[in-house]
Amino acid sequence: MMVPSGLLASGESGRLFLAHLALELLRSEAGIYQRVLRAPQLWREMTRFRVFLLAALVALPSAGGTQNHEALAGIKATAAVSATRVPLNRTVTVTLTVEWAGALDQYLIEEVSPAVSNLELVATASANRVGESEGRPYAVRQYEFVYRPQSLGMAYVEAMVVRYEERSTGDRRSVITPRLEVRVVDPVPESGQRRLPVLWVVVGVVLGAVAGLSFWAVKERQAQRRRAQEAQQVVPLEEQLLQELRQGVNPTSPTINAKEASSFLSRLFRRYLSEKYGLRALEATTDQVLGWLSQAGLDQRLVDESSEILRQCDVLKFAGPSAGDPATIQRLYTLVEGILEHNLRETSPQR
Repeated sequence: MMVPSGLLASGESGRLFLAHLALELLRSEAGIYQRVLRAPQLWREMTRFRVFLLAALVALPSAGGTQNHEALAGIKATAAVSATRVPLNRTVTVTLTVEWAGALDQYLIEEVSPAVSNLELVATASANRVGESEGRPYAVRQYEFVYRPQSLGMAYVEAMVVRYEERSTGDRRSVITPRLEVRVVDPVPESGQRRLPVLWVVVGVVLGAVAGLSFWAVKERQAQRRRAQEAQQVVPLEEQLLQELRQGVNPTSPTINAKEASSFLSRLFRRYLSEKYGLRALEATTDQVLGWLSQAGLDQRLVDESSEILRQCDVLKFAGPSAGDPATIQRLYTLVEGILEHNLRETSPQR
């Protein structure tokens, strides 16, 4: 059987030709076998050709198919630690190296975040490097993760999965690095560390004791002042306003000015509602204040008396200078005083 001239140097086309030839040979093997039994010379010739065909198929990938083979290989990832034994007061660096044959932007590599135990991440870094080897470009991406041990014993960096996508085809693949382990040992002395003289140690202990006693004395004086302040009785709001009410209005005075007295009573009572119930009673209208009191779910008697106080004060406010009489002021005064005294008893049962 004749082989085309220059077959081994033809690269990919030659390999395809031989593969096709081998396939045809296998398809007709049954018929050939029948004839070989009757022709030993033909059997020997066919055997030699099959050996030649096998050698040619093995040789062709190394001669003309190297680049395609490496492209199909994708990327390679390796992981390493800077030391397998690290003191507790030092750091260890985990280096992940990803490399491939081709351009730097040939692959899209997903972010890598190692899972670790007994380690705390303190810093990360990454760098790219490109170059050529035997006339073919290659790229390297390197990740560095700096960890600080957390306790004595074993620390582990679990297997890292590097997922990547080939930009030209969209094929997604991944490679996995092996698990890494580090033994955390006793801390080492810091540079420049030395033993202090015994005298310095004694002086330090004495100074520490003096500072501690001084701090305790200051805290104790502060605590005593705080307890004294807490022991002082805080005057309730109702009691403060009762004093202002009795100093500001004399309802039994025959010369009382009803308009001024009603204005004073309105301001004092609205101030009480503002501070007691958190309402904006000083600037709101009477209807708004009464609506808030009703919505707050307060005692209906308080709502009714508040309505009478505020509405009667509004009437006197917009009436003429001579409007109102001592009896009206007496009634308003009694209502305000009664509300304050009642709530004072409610908030201070001991009185």
